[in-house]
Amino acid sequence: MQRSPGAYELKSVGSCLMCDKANETLIKMRPAKIDRDKCLRFSFFIFVAIVLPMSKPLRHKKNRIIYSIVALIVVGLVGIAILFEKRNAGSTPKTTFSKSLPTSNSLPTSNNLSTLDVNGLMSSKKALSSGDKKTKHLVSQLTQYAITALHDPIQTVTAKSQTPLSGDKHDYMSLADYWWPNPNKIDGLPYVHKDGQVNPAINDIPDKNNFTQMLKDTNMLALAYYFTNDNKYAAGAAQKLRAWFLDPTTKMNPNLNFAQIIPGQDNNGTGVIDFRELPQLLDDFTLIIPSNQLSSEEQTTFRGWMTQYIDWLITSKPGLKQSQEKNNHGTWYDAQAIAISGFLGDQSQARSYAERVQRLIDTQIKANGTQPLELARTKSWDYSVLNLQALIKTGIAAKPTGVDVLHYTNSSGGSITEALKYLMPFTTNNKAWPYQQITRRKQGAIANPLLEAQYELHDNFGVSSSEVAQLQPDTIIQLEFPAL
Repeated sequence: MQRSPGAYELKSVGSCLMCDKANETLIKMRPAKIDRDKCLRFSFFIFVAIVLPMSKPLRHKKNRIIYSIVALIVVGLVGIAILFEKRNAGSTPKTTFSKSLPTSNSLPTSNNLSTLDVNGLMSSKKALSSGDKKTKHLVSQLTQYAITALHDPIQTVTAKSQTPLSGDKHDYMSLADYWWPNPNKIDGLPYVHKDGQVNPAINDIPDKNNFTQMLKDTNMLALAYYFTNDNKYAAGAAQKLRAWFLDPTTKMNPNLNFAQIIPGQDNNGTGVIDFRELPQLLDDFTLIIPSNQLSSEEQTTFRGWMTQYIDWLITSKPGLKQSQEKNNHGTWYDAQAIAISGFLGDQSQARSYAERVQRLIDTQIKANGTQPLELARTKSWDYSVLNLQALIKTGIAAKPTGVDVLHYTNSSGGSITEALKYLMPFTTNNKAWPYQQITRRKQGAIANPLLEAQYELHDNFGVSSSEVAQLQPDTIIQLEFPAL
């Protein structure tokens, strides 16, 4: 699934917002200097107006006249200077981009992040500091999105009108996408499956959409903080994390017991995929730590929430069912398990799930790069791309474990590289897709995983940078995984 700015609308800009931030920093520093100068001037004024008249020479009429003239000149000059500085203080001078912007929140090792490559982020930040035009433009876009995200309302699981069977609105709740009322039953139960056909009733329960919006907003804000060092973005990200995971009145319980409900049936665990992008929140959390917007206690509480969630993921009945899936559901399950285990410092557990992904590749990808389990779906293009995206993300998350998922090749020759190569002709050469796709095929859906793979595997897969640009990868992906 391609990440996108969602409801954000891109508008052209005439200046680099990074530069604006530098200007704001300089302006904020100026009042201290102005106050000192005013104090010196005021002291001089007092000296001239009070101390000197008390001296003997000025008791003579001629000297008093000279003093009065000098005093009037001094007072006039001081008044003009103060008015001039007040006028300047109310405006923002235009300056050029500074190469000496702070980089105190750069990340030292690859173990810090779950879904991102630290070297990629640091490379983009270095390019920004050196004045690279493309990077400056991307950061300008990012900060526009982030400013919008700052003002997006925060709606958590407690905002829904429905109540799960648990009786607790803090439990996440959603309906399965492709399940519909049974037309042969008066009560419509049990629901029947129509693969690829989304039941619009899923939008009646807002938890999934609200969670997705929070993910996008938090990601934009955390990355905007990383690239601009502006604490307002970190504060915005912290506020959203606080509402969803820390605040007792609004936080979500760490389970998906009521995710992707199928009326008339037991929970089969498919709702775990609703949280497939959860690992990016771990990176967002890590990126804003240097800002001190989350207290030590809050950081501990956040980690505690993730500990409880992964316990649910690997021990609950729905979680165990999902762990046995061989298709994209199983891959996304492992993506969460690897990332959260690594985030919590359990590399042994992360390694065991990374090895499981290698076993998934054994059954998922054929020598020619096709993915049979995804090709069997009614939206075979979408699911081929979705599973490939999951495999790449698990490969990135697995790097600290020493298990090489990204380069793994099964006994028949199937691999992530072969899967990507198979899809390329249908992306750049407009070759007709030979499998079922009941909705419009979006060639650009592969842009994000392609850019990630190009960076991680050091292979452009025969696709030039201009061709990648035509696919319109997300702004944040271009910053996270800069072009080779």
